[in-house]
Amino acid sequence: MIPKRFEIATVLLLLSPLSSGFGLWLIFQAGILVASNTADMITVAETGVGVLFFILGFPLFFTSIGVFESGDRLEAEKWVRWLGRFKPKIENGDRSPVSSGKERVYAMVILLVVFIQAILLIPGIGEDRQYPLNQFYGLFGSLWYFYVFATGLSGFILLYYRRLGGYVPAIIMMVLSIGTTVPDVLGLLPPSAPTLRTTVLMLSVLPLAILLVYVSWRALHVKMSEESSSKGPTSPI
Repeated sequence: MIPKRFEIATVLLLLSPLSSGFGLWLIFQAGILVASNTADMITVAETGVGVLFFILGFPLFFTSIGVFESGDRLEAEKWVRWLGRFKPKIENGDRSPVSSGKERVYAMVILLVVFIQAILLIPGIGEDRQYPLNQFYGLFGSLWYFYVFATGLSGFILLYYRRLGGYVPAIIMMVLSIGTTVPDVLGLLPPSAPTLRTTVLMLSVLPLAILLVYVSWRALHVKMSEESSSKGPTSPI
């Protein structure tokens, strides 16, 4: 069974873009920072709340990575302490086994290839479409791109240091990539349907993404199963 702290870290990691994205939307709705509305009490308050939510996404992200890096409950609690009364309760448990073996190597190699493909999809390199750079979608799209990339990079670094939690950000990155690539290829996302070159680059990521999800999921369950079996049966008291 996956440690409870990994489940908590996953929730925090997924809340990060929701918080920043919602904050960015509020900022654009208010219009003060983009010089589209006059500054009254309501718009000032709306902008302030938007800035707060936007900034909140960053500590949520780094807190989740810290919890993934933790080896036990005590280390994880240090990362979530700043949440105060909203601090989630982390169950006690043994230390997570280190990540080793062929699954770790496979995951890191696949992540490296996916990183190269992601760089090739940057507008002006392999992406032929022109994205609006000074509108909400342009800023949100850039924020989303760096969030997904940073999630995968964090997973790679954690795996490099043999942290079992690194598999979870890797899975999340791949699931998010699949969830955005397929609608984009079908022309359901702005600004328009991708060109043939961009489509080929985007579709080339899908087999690797599916393979990485399988490898990471298998590695998590194998390691936790090994840890459970090493404890042996407990004697009733």
